[in-house]
Parts: sequence; structure tokens; C-alpha cells
Amino acid sequence: MWHVRFGKQDDRIRELATHIDRDRFDWQVGELRATDISGFDCVVPLDLPDYDVIRWNEGHWGKKFWSPHPDHVRLCDDKLALNRLLLDGEFAALVPPLRETDSDPFPYVLKKRRDEWGRHSHLIRDREDERMAAELLTSPDYFRQAYVPGHEEYAVHVLMVDNSVRYAQTVKYDMASAGCIKGQGAVPQSIAYLPADDHLAVFARLLATIGYSGTCCIDYKMDNGQPMLMEINPRVGASLIPDINRYLEAYLRSLGLSQKRVWNVLRQVLKTRRK
Repeated sequence: MWHVRFGKQDDRIRELATHIDRDRFDWQVGELRATDISGFDCVVPLDLPDYDVIRWNEGHWGKKFWSPHPDHVRLCDDKLALNRLLLDGEFAALVPPLRETDSDPFPYVLKKRRDEWGRHSHLIRDREDERMAAELLTSPDYFRQAYVPGHEEYAVHVLMVDNSVRYAQTVKYDMASAGCIKGQGAVPQSIAYLPADDHLAVFARLLATIGYSGTCCIDYKMDNGQPMLMEINPRVGASLIPDINRYLEAYLRSLGLSQKRVWNVLRQVLKTRRK
């Protein structure tokens, strides 16, 4: 049995308890600050505060856990900074244009630079919506971006190690209407787990270009067959949890622990036979 410690994220405990295979994984969830990492086979950070704590255990990086470099966490967490970086490079076609002038067409999305679950995103349809959001429109914490229409949204959960994908799962959300923003009081009508597709290769190349290592959740929509990036969340995404067993298997393999466990079992068997 594998001993796994998850970081502190209270709203994930019930989901983990529902989906995790208790015959294979002895698991705990909690604050990592006072955790003796050496007592676990692996440690899985769940949210950004976990990274701040786990950095003090850098000697276990790549042996017990993966976490992105702090610079990459800051970049992805700042949606405007990430968009500007990508719009200036080879991945510009993946990013909805920023709304730079008042003459750009409606609708557009008013986004908070640092946000989760779309809590502070607003769909601006016309001048009246702009009037209602006037205070936010002048705030440096917000930016404007072209709206990608459609009621289907996607997330691809990725574990990147050494510039290669060690785990991936694409999820499709079917929203109630094309004019809502997932997470801002809008719950998907259905969620489907999809097989790997061609978009994964593009996103993997993007993450490799950034130098990202660890787990992330890439949110996107489709526009005429082209994936359009909404954001890169530098953490474990909520819809990964139903696939947690496959993720943990991949996580352990990426750390080289599955092979070590098999070798230790074989070595023990051989030792017993010699006796």
C-alpha cells in the first residue's frame, strides 16, 4: 500500500474519500508545514499555499513530490501576464485577443488578474454592463479579453516532468447556455471525461516552452476547431479528483517509486528464498 499525503484543501476531502482506492492508497489530507515528508511515499500539493510550504523540502523534490518553480506559479497565476507573454510568441493563436480599446466589439470578458473558479469574471455585453462595472474597469487588478462563444468548455489536467507529459485527462463541461462563465454561479449541466486528443500536444509544447514542471489545469474553449486558452491554473484542478487513482499511479511512476517498490518486493522475495 502506498502512503500519500495531500496538501490542505478542505473542499477536496469528501471528493477524495469518494474516489480514492483505499486498498492501494493510505492517504491523509492536511497542512504540510509540520509534515515529515520522509514518512510518505509521495506528497501531492493541492493549492498554491502548499507550494510555499513544500519549498522548504527541496531535497525531496523529484523524489517525494513535484512542484512548479515559483516564477512559473506567479506567471500562470497572473492571467494578464501569461496572456501578454503568449500573445508575443509562437502561441499567440491560442489566446483570445485582449480588448485594448473601447471601439473593440462586444461582448467581452472582464477578468481579475488573480482569481479562482471564475469568481470575479464578468461577461460584458453592452454599454449598460460597462456602466455597472465601471469601478472594476478602471482597476489595475482587472483586464478585458475577447469572449469566445459556445456552451462547451474544456479542461486538460496535466502532470509535466522533464518537458514530457506523465499524466493527462481532458474534461468537457456542457454549460446551460453560451453566455455564462463556468464557476461564477454557473454549474455545468454535464461533465464528460474524454480520451487524449491532438490539442494535448499543443498544450504540452506550450508548457515545455515555459519550463513548467508539476501539475496544472488548462482551461480552454474551442473556436472553429482551434483551442482558445482561458487560463492555466498552476495546481490540481477540481475535475481531476474523480480520476485520482490513475493520477496517483502516474505520479508515483514519474517519481520512479513504482519501479523501486517492485524491486524492493523482488529483493525481499529473493532474500526469503535464500533463507
